[in-house]
Amino acid sequence: MITNHTKYGLKAVLHLAKHDTSSLDDIADRETIAADALADIFQKLERAGFIKQASPDNVMLARPANQIMVGEVVRAIDGPLAPIPCVSHTAYERCNDCFSEEACEIRRLMRLVRDTTAFILDKTSILDMGAGRNPRVIFDDAGLELSPHHAGRGTGT
Repeated sequence: MITNHTKYGLKAVLHLAKHDTSSLDDIADRETIAADALADIFQKLERAGFIKQASPDNVMLARPANQIMVGEVVRAIDGPLAPIPCVSHTAYERCNDCFSEEACEIRRLMRLVRDTTAFILDKTSILDMGAGRNPRVIFDDAGLELSPHHAGRGTGT
């Protein structure tokens, strides 16, 4: 589950994708986010290179919305997408109670959850999410793939 901070961060980035520049107070009011929480989120978004100062009172996206993937924003605010540490690519930790990672049924399922979540979020741009264009995922024995109905990364269609 993503945290409220990540949800608010996504709302703020979507707002900026639609309105070019805005003040923190304007985004907080329009998106019903506490201004102090949004200030903390903006620091993370700015450090990660998603937003920048447009003027002393306004911020804007630092990159076009079709080049900012939802997965990048989620990781910048919440950290790894993995539901348990033993399947994380960036914050791996072996489970203390696990005798064999290769034989662990829980790890196998949680890796699929991580892979599927990452696949969807990393293939969906802020522009796509704002337009309601989400990837259609096909599961088969060969793994995950996008259906032909998804236009692909950053195309805006």
